[in-house]
Amino acid sequence: MKHFNVLLFFIGFCYSQDIIVKKNGEIIKCEVLEKNNLIIKYKTYPPVNNIIYSIETKDVAKISYVNGYQEDFIKSADNEQKDNKKEKQKLYKNAVGVEINKFIIKAFCLSYERFFKSDQFSIRCPISLGRVFFGDKTRYTIMDTPYDRNYSPFYQGMIYSVGLNLNYYPFKNQNGYFTGIYGNFGEFAYDRFFYSYGPNLVYYQDINVYNGKHYSGGILHGYRLNTKYRLAFTTLIQTGLSKNETDFPNDPVFFHFSLVFKTAFTF
Repeated sequence: MKHFNVLLFFIGFCYSQDIIVKKNGEIIKCEVLEKNNLIIKYKTYPPVNNIIYSIETKDVAKISYVNGYQEDFIKSADNEQKDNKKEKQKLYKNAVGVEINKFIIKAFCLSYERFFKSDQFSIRCPISLGRVFFGDKTRYTIMDTPYDRNYSPFYQGMIYSVGLNLNYYPFKNQNGYFTGIYGNFGEFAYDRFFYSYGPNLVYYQDINVYNGKHYSGGILHGYRLNTKYRLAFTTLIQTGLSKNETDFPNDPVFFHFSLVFKTAFTF
């Protein structure tokens, strides 16, 4: 009977302890008292002068508890990194935004951007409505002499504009620098003044109202910044050629430059 009690005590001594396995292979027989993401506090087994030791969690590979449960810190760390990476890489395929700078020229512009599966290519479609469309009949004026013509009447009398951008994101994460090509088409309203002299050299002024057409296209460069609040901020530079077609013959082609500031909601 005495030998049997000794055997039970020996078995209890062997199994009533936790085991910490460090990443360097060291084994610590102990009683785990406290554990968090940074440190693990424990007493050695058997205890020595009731001293409480601690070890950094990042140095631990595994803990085997007295109840048989095992905690693998290497797998937990790997899974946490994967979850963080997945959360970080959670990107949305759609964005609806407002081009802020268009308000300066009295136009309202909404744009829709759609990313493809690889998140490296996207299509963006901006649509603008000018103040002429909203009821302000202020139009750009063109005189009947070539010296009085101003070749930038599109934005002053914009009725509408639609565009198409094909974007390429080299870093595949919808963030940072991107480039691409763009094209725009629109209509604008303008008044044409005709000056003439009638009988007895009386001065007359005739006004005719027209709608002109606007074309532009070229290369774009931009930078996009995504935030964790589903907001994206984009700065875009477009350079190319443009033409404003009026009732005058031989309308010229001009160098086109535009700077776009856009705020978008992603979903």
